[in-house]
Amino acid sequence: YGIVLNYPGQPLFLLKQTHNPFNLLIDNEACASHRKMFSNGNEMATEKPQNHVRMPPELLVRVDIPLSVLRAFYLIPSLMQRLESLMLACQLREDIMFNLSGFGIPSSLILEALTTLRCCEDFSSERLELLGDSVLKYAVSCHLFLKYPEQHEGELSRQRQRAVCNATLHELGTNCRLQEYIRDTAFEPRRWVAPGQLSVHPVPCSHGIETSEVPLDSGYHTI
Repeated sequence: YGIVLNYPGQPLFLLKQTHNPFNLLIDNEACASHRKMFSNGNEMATEKPQNHVRMPPELLVRVDIPLSVLRAFYLIPSLMQRLESLMLACQLREDIMFNLSGFGIPSSLILEALTTLRCCEDFSSERLELLGDSVLKYAVSCHLFLKYPEQHEGELSRQRQRAVCNATLHELGTNCRLQEYIRDTAFEPRRWVAPGQLSVHPVPCSHGIETSEVPLDSGYHTI
């Protein structure tokens, strides 16, 4: 490295990282099941060994920060991730409250409804989905029953099925831009970037600009 040591005869220090930035939002049981799923055979997948480095003592820089404070810094990524998720839930709640005045919905409940199982957290939208399907079918049934009192029950069932099918719900959700709020991946603290900072591991886009998928013709441009 072009460094000339003043004391080349000194023993080297064996160093290791003080702490790893763990994902504190993840459910350990769900994470363990995922490791078992991707492991070979019936044994659990082993974690990577601790990496060590050897450094000359004279190249080290003393930092007057207690180790307990330094370890607390590793909590910031998970904390900021949860705050950002709650802020998005609050933003969605404002849109919901604008259309449904008088209904108080906690942001934590909205965050639960936006979280899928792939996030590996201790809550997800599965339980709310079960309840939501039942409430939605009941509400649509009452609406159709009162709107068409003379309609045959078979036709009412077909109309209800069309109203609550996944294709209809997907179209309604995308029209409301609901997909922008869905949390579908587990948080990776090693790739976390503080607001206003550039990523240490950028992922550039590999798609071409002037292609059939991304045309530059002004006829394809929209606001």
